[in-house]
Amino acid sequence: MRSECDSPPTSIKSFMRCRGHLAAAGGTIAGEQRTDLSSDAVVPKATPEPRLRLNLLRAVAERQLADRANMDSRASTLSEQHWPKTPDSPTSPSRSTPVPRNLSRPGSAWRRRPEHPLPRLPVSARSSNRGVTERYGELCEGSGMLPKFARTVQRGFHGTELDITASGLGDLQLKALLNDKNLLNTDQITRWRLRDSRLTDVGIIDFVTAIRLTVEVIDISLNRLSMEGSRVLSERMRNDLCFLRVVDLSGNGISDEPARILARGLLCCSALLRLDMNSNTLRDGTELGNLCAGHTVLTRLSLRRNFLGGAGVAALFEGILQNAEAGFQLADVDVAWNGIGSFNGLAAGKAIGAVLRNSGTLYHCDLSYNSMDASTCAFIAEGLKDNHSLYGLHVVGNAVSMDPDGFLTPIYTGAPLADQAQDQSSWRFGDPTSNTMTMVGASKPPPVEPAANIELDGGYKKSATWSVDDDLRGRDMSERATGCWACEGWERVELQYPIDPEGPEPKAVWMYTNLDGFRKGVRMKKLENRFVAARMVPPCCKLQAIFQVDAAFRNLPGAKLEKPKTPTEITLKACPEFQDLRPPPGQNVVGQDDHGHPIIHVEEVSVVDNKSRISVPVAPANSGRRCVVLDPPDGTNGVPVVMLRVTETDFKLARKVERTRAFYADWKRESTSLLTQCMLNDFGRTRLSKLIDEDAVPAVKEVLEQNYRKFMAIYRRVSAVDISGETELGVTQLQAGEAMMEAKLAGDSLTKIADVDRFFIAAKVKDKEAKHEIVVVNDKSLVRYEFLELIVRVAHQRFLKGGFVNTMHEAINMAFECLEAQGKKQVSIMDNFLYSFHCDDVDDVYKKHMTTLQEVYKKHSGSLTKPGKPKSMALLEWQRLLEVLDVYDDGFQARHSAIAFRLGMMTQRDETGSSRFQEMTFLEFLHALGAVFFMRKDFSESTYALKMESCFVGRLKQARSNNLAPAAAVTTRASAGAPSPGADAIGESAATAAAAAAAA
Repeated sequence: MRSECDSPPTSIKSFMRCRGHLAAAGGTIAGEQRTDLSSDAVVPKATPEPRLRLNLLRAVAERQLADRANMDSRASTLSEQHWPKTPDSPTSPSRSTPVPRNLSRPGSAWRRRPEHPLPRLPVSARSSNRGVTERYGELCEGSGMLPKFARTVQRGFHGTELDITASGLGDLQLKALLNDKNLLNTDQITRWRLRDSRLTDVGIIDFVTAIRLTVEVIDISLNRLSMEGSRVLSERMRNDLCFLRVVDLSGNGISDEPARILARGLLCCSALLRLDMNSNTLRDGTELGNLCAGHTVLTRLSLRRNFLGGAGVAALFEGILQNAEAGFQLADVDVAWNGIGSFNGLAAGKAIGAVLRNSGTLYHCDLSYNSMDASTCAFIAEGLKDNHSLYGLHVVGNAVSMDPDGFLTPIYTGAPLADQAQDQSSWRFGDPTSNTMTMVGASKPPPVEPAANIELDGGYKKSATWSVDDDLRGRDMSERATGCWACEGWERVELQYPIDPEGPEPKAVWMYTNLDGFRKGVRMKKLENRFVAARMVPPCCKLQAIFQVDAAFRNLPGAKLEKPKTPTEITLKACPEFQDLRPPPGQNVVGQDDHGHPIIHVEEVSVVDNKSRISVPVAPANSGRRCVVLDPPDGTNGVPVVMLRVTETDFKLARKVERTRAFYADWKRESTSLLTQCMLNDFGRTRLSKLIDEDAVPAVKEVLEQNYRKFMAIYRRVSAVDISGETELGVTQLQAGEAMMEAKLAGDSLTKIADVDRFFIAAKVKDKEAKHEIVVVNDKSLVRYEFLELIVRVAHQRFLKGGFVNTMHEAINMAFECLEAQGKKQVSIMDNFLYSFHCDDVDDVYKKHMTTLQEVYKKHSGSLTKPGKPKSMALLEWQRLLEVLDVYDDGFQARHSAIAFRLGMMTQRDETGSSRFQEMTFLEFLHALGAVFFMRKDFSESTYALKMESCFVGRLKQARSNNLAPAAAVTTRASAGAPSPGADAIGESAATAAAAAAAA
């Protein structure tokens, strides 16, 4: 049976089928010598094969001959006379195989024209396999072109975007495509990307005429736009391109006059966010400056690789300054490679410095490779000193150096550059370097997420890549990585220094790193049991750190230690809270500075590992402060980075004046050892032997020890709410039920309110042999160990009996997970109170009025003290005093008076065998007064001390002589108020709870 490929193809469609068959059949021709495609050798005759392959190879050879002769069409029917009959003529391989060397020379037989020209094919036949519509084919035929861009256009569609970058389209092809609505519907396209498409004014005018008013992106970079095209484009912008957001005119050879015309049109595009005019011939920046001054939403302006010079950049930045002063949104400016230093550089430096000094929106600026001298850079550095919004700055290629925090130091001679290149003790950014470890090409992270086991060399990724975009930006592979947080992918790293629970708590801690050669210290903030501080760190940096803890330099406990590459001497820092700069024994003091700060030689530093550094994507402390949001370093759609650029002024000792000892110096905080003692004492008094097996006790104690500070904070509050002076401090049945319901530990079918009441009564039962040890007897409320027993009983009934866990320590852990929110809140209240109260301002106020405070305490304490004990202030006496002081408001009500009493009391190990926890000393009285003003609704840290002083000079002095209100009135007011939510539900099962007490 004869195959359809045994005869010459009759159309392009059948010809394409023949090509497919040829690719599957191979390249050997029956009865002929076969040419080796990898060399010039001729292989002997192969085994004869069917006639099919000979016809296919002949068809392919004729097709290639026609293409190379620039023939526009072929005959609708290819007769036998058009095909060569000589079997010895060499053949051409298919397009999918390499061209043989012996056939690629000029003059080879396969390059010759056929003896008879081939007739033209109809458009329908020529376009049957290319996706060409009839309209496009006819337009191309009329212009003498091949319709070869139909498939390119189809592949370039992505939703409402058309991307035919680097297609080599040309003016005539674009015109043909724009006139075919079936192939290119301009009504549906909002993003046009025609980069490097060989367009001139003719094609650009056709394009501008065809686009619709909904267009958002126009990218016609790397084409040729001159005066006429600029006029048409500007006119269209002035009329109806109100949705245009991005315009890229880079690489079009645009001079000043077309730029002025375009700038006037761009000013009318109210939605324009980004304008790129890189690699043109711009010299005058006046009109572009007017564009910046008047455009309200323009965010990014890129003028890289032009010829603006100093005068042009000065005119441009004058407009940028007006944009900033008007509160507009210009945030990213790129003027690299513009020859600022070649002419009138000082004017440009002054204009740039003024923008950096006054702008609160500019966060990224590229000034690299502008040959600015030190005098010009000095104006920029001066304007940058008080800038808190700039997050990315490029200055390589100028006479200036940059530190890791983005601040500049002008270089007045050429020698320091070479000297800095040899400095291996710190990271330098943007300087020439001979060290391959710190080059941009070596330190830049790859664009994709690296493997988990990526090989590191000195902390740097060996697989780092150098992208084409970096090369186009004109960066030198031999330059150091810049200090731009956004471009280099810096990450915010939080370093931690733990507080030793066995030693004294530091008053101040500073952190020094190798990023700047251990020259700048960053003050760390205290959080619970550690000090923390954040630094922006370049990717893959081997971070070293040392910490100034009070007046000594310390390394991280358990960290790997290394010697600095160069000898390191650091000057001790001071702060208003800490001015005692007397180094302890063991510190290598080598001198003092002009202010008397000791200089200490450091021999070893810590290598910061993952345990002491945490990458934090968001900085919640920046709320309400001026900051900037950056894209994630990996370029994904992950959590953005929010970072505050901080300028810290060093505190210098003006004179050696030591503060007297603070009044709160003897205050004892809750240490880890004290909390452990409290837990062991309370757990030892509970009656939980029936619920907890002896083997499970160690695991239960471990869980309690981990959560005991939160437990103590919760108990401190619930044992003082609505408590009057006539009752003892403790957790009432109502407050116990509310606390369990708030933590979702009761109030449902699993644990009812009646169960909580039953556990409350069970916790009140005491062993006969333990009664003689109890000093404080409270029949109506739970003391601390009884409240602990209540929580354990709830955990046993809800989680162990409920089948959620199999062991008692797991049940208790789940109960504390439910109490986590309450515990953290109360711990935070206590920490914030002490942080605000223990400061120099409060210390000065209290010392100023110390005599009055002592008289008030002496007058209003001791009346309820038992004989034989030191005089102290009881809760009732405290509440009477608050009535006289009249300090209540919406935030601090009478029902909260006992909470302030509790906040002022230091934690005691035992609240059952001793009554010390409710006997307020003078030091605790001073703290309780501070807690009152801390809890008020009008509390502000800035006015905290002033409001206390106002009270001390007024109402407090009156309290020394005035008679106090009767105790009954105080009691009535303290206990007044609406009942708490859930009161009826908690009391509804009192009878059931009483009946079940014996069973419990």
